[in-house]
Amino acid sequence: MNRTLLNKVRCLLISSGLSKTFWGEALLTAAYLINRSPFVPLNGKLPECVWSGKNVDLSSIRIFGCSAFALHNGDKLDPRAQKCIFIGYPISVKGYRLWLRSQLGFKVIISRDVTFNETKMPYLSSSHKNHHNSDIKSIFNKVETYQIDNQQREENELEENQQVDNPPAPPPDHNTYQLARDRERRESRIPTKFRDYHLALNTETIEPYSYEEALESRNSEKWKTAMEEGINSLMKNKTWTLVPKPKDTSIVDCKWLFKIKQENESTRYKARLVAKGFTQKEGIDFTEIFSLVVKYTTVRIFLALTAHFNMELKQMDVKTAFLHGDLD
Repeated sequence: MNRTLLNKVRCLLISSGLSKTFWGEALLTAAYLINRSPFVPLNGKLPECVWSGKNVDLSSIRIFGCSAFALHNGDKLDPRAQKCIFIGYPISVKGYRLWLRSQLGFKVIISRDVTFNETKMPYLSSSHKNHHNSDIKSIFNKVETYQIDNQQREENELEENQQVDNPPAPPPDHNTYQLARDRERRESRIPTKFRDYHLALNTETIEPYSYEEALESRNSEKWKTAMEEGINSLMKNKTWTLVPKPKDTSIVDCKWLFKIKQENESTRYKARLVAKGFTQKEGIDFTEIFSLVVKYTTVRIFLALTAHFNMELKQMDVKTAFLHGDLD
C-alpha cells in the first residue's frame, strides 16, 4: 500500500506542477482517491462503500492542482470569488481544500461554493513556459550562420552607394553606443530554504469548519476551552429563556463558528455558538429583522466631539460584546 500511495503522490505532483512541499496534501488526496476506486480483492467494489455500507458520490472529485474560484462574501465592491488552487478534500466535512494567496501570504481554506476550471493548471503552465523557452533557445542555437566573403561584401556596398547617397560611415575607432534597456522587475518570493516552514505555519492554523473537525484537529483541547468560554458567556448573560414551543413554528438550529485571532504575539482561539437564521423564511417565520450593530454616524459624531474638546480616546475589547445589547 505504501508503494501504491507513493506512486499516486508522485503522479499527482507531476501532473499538477506543484512542488514537493505539497506532498502532504497529495498524500491525503491519493488515499481519498484510492478508497473510492474499484478494488480487485473486493470484486471491483469501492473500499469506502464496503467500509461505510453506503453509496459514495463521486461527482465531487476534481483534478488535483487545477484552478478554482471560491465564493468570497466581502464588501459590496469586492470580487465575489477568490482565485485558488484545488489541493484536496477536507475530513468529516463537505467541501474542498483550497490554496489561497492573500495579502498576508498563502493559506489553506475550506469552501463548499467553488467553481473549477479543470482545463487550467496554474503551476503546470508556468513550468511548461520555462520548458518551451529552453526549447526555443536550443532551436536558435542550432541555426547555421554563414560568413560573407570580403570581396562579395565590398561589391554589394559599392552597388548600394551608387544607387543611394548614404552618409559616410564612421571611422573604425568611432565609439558607438546602444540605449540601455530598463531592467525587468523581479518578483519577490520566499527564499527556498524557508518555503517548507512557511507552508507548515500556514497549514498549522487552519480554522475548523465544523464541530467534528474541531475535535479531530491537533488543537482540539484549545477549541474545547474556547467552546466552554462561549457557553459560559451565554449562560452568564442570560442570553435565552426556555419557553414552550409555539404551534406551527419551526425550531432554528445552531452551529459553532471557530476563529483564530492574532493578538500581539499570542494566538487566541475563539468559538461562538450562533443560530442558523438562514433556515427561516421571511413572511412565514419572521416579519421583522434587527441587527445589533453600531451606526457609523454615531462613531463619527463621537470622534468629532473627542477632537473638538481635545479629549483622549482609549480603546478596549469587550468579551462577547454582542451579548450585552438589548434587543427590545
